[in-house]
Amino acid sequence: MTMTDFFLKSNRLFFRWWQKEDLELAWKLWGNPEVTKLFSKMPMSMKDVEDRLEKEMGQARANALQYWPVFTHNGDFVGCCGLRPYGENDESAELGFHLVPEQWGKGYATEAAGAVVDYAFSNLKIHTIFAGHHPHNKSSRNTLRKLGFIGTAAQFYEPTGLYHPSYLLYRDEKSCQMRLAGKPDSFALAALHHDSLRGTFSRLAPAYANSRSLDDFERLWSERFDDPKCVTSVLVKGEQIVGLVSASASRDDDADGRFGEVGRIYLHPSVWQKGHGALLIKWCEEELARMGYTESKLWVFEVNARAIRFYERCGYRPDGKTKTEFDTRLLRFGKTLQL
Repeated sequence: MTMTDFFLKSNRLFFRWWQKEDLELAWKLWGNPEVTKLFSKMPMSMKDVEDRLEKEMGQARANALQYWPVFTHNGDFVGCCGLRPYGENDESAELGFHLVPEQWGKGYATEAAGAVVDYAFSNLKIHTIFAGHHPHNKSSRNTLRKLGFIGTAAQFYEPTGLYHPSYLLYRDEKSCQMRLAGKPDSFALAALHHDSLRGTFSRLAPAYANSRSLDDFERLWSERFDDPKCVTSVLVKGEQIVGLVSASASRDDDADGRFGEVGRIYLHPSVWQKGHGALLIKWCEEELARMGYTESKLWVFEVNARAIRFYERCGYRPDGKTKTEFDTRLLRFGKTLQL
């Protein structure tokens, strides 16, 4: 290989196009069960790898896209990273990356994917990038989150027979709207809940902020839709899930059937201070009224002055009830609903 073979580079990596002479490299990558076990039910045979290599070259001819082979500046093979068509228009593409095991843990996936995203938005007519991964693939999850991808509804992936956590990244700004949440949103809701809680409470109540990991939130949200007394709606920017709010029966010891609860209300840090909180709480109040409640209650940490100001602007007032969690006092606020 010479430098002229490469069309894209990052700090440590170089990209070129697959060639028919690359079968040995392709086998080193896709013939390794450790590489393919999270996106293929069965290990790939030599024939499978030959077909995959031909498919990549066919994508290059048809769409000028490919999961391009990637190398270090010393010529060591790292794996592949690139794009393939996604959806029904040529402005959307799917990001993917597969690395040989000896190159894991070096930050190459994040570096390569970041370079591909920049190339797609700057040099290609791509406005939207989709990505997904096996539910057990925490490394890919971390890579996509580092690059700014935001969760959307999980997509069913036929080769594994599972719903895969899914993400979107937009080149341009998108408008926001509300919709009801469903079980396929669980992974995205977990990430949103985790990121918003950490962003809000890392300084205000660090014990609370660090009390649960992202894996814990994924388990929590996988069970959340089994509760018939709780309804969750999401704020979507395009199709990215950037806000959530839950209307639920009160869990308090003085619940008498007259008041329901704003169970959870969170916004992704990327959409803070843009007026979306009012939209979330308005939906929740309307849902509580539809459920038959005449009052809305919520709990807020006393140290969270910004949230208290927001709730007061929305008409909520302290009702005198308090509790302590994680060595921090919470205040309960209430509001009479307009029926």
